[in-house]
Amino acid sequence: MSDAISEEETRKVASLAKLALSADELALYRAQLSRVLEHVRELESLDVEGVEEAVSASAAGKALRADDPVPAANAADYAALAPSFADGHFRVPKVVE
Repeated sequence: MSDAISEEETRKVASLAKLALSADELALYRAQLSRVLEHVRELESLDVEGVEEAVSASAAGKALRADDPVPAANAADYAALAPSFADGHFRVPKVVE
């Protein structure tokens, strides 16, 4: 790991991610980030001459379904499933004080 990410760089990444790291976590994430960067360097060194670019790995070979309009479900059906429904509104417990 000669080109390992520095502790200062790791602190900067943690700060950007709004993470408060302990010394142990900082060491752990520094090692993990260094391994990720090593892998990226390895990928950068590959010869990809003649390899066609992929638009998306997940969409390769998949046909998308038609986006056909369908009737909306009846609100009364949803109301029947709700634990609390009154005056046309779903009632939920207060979560913010």
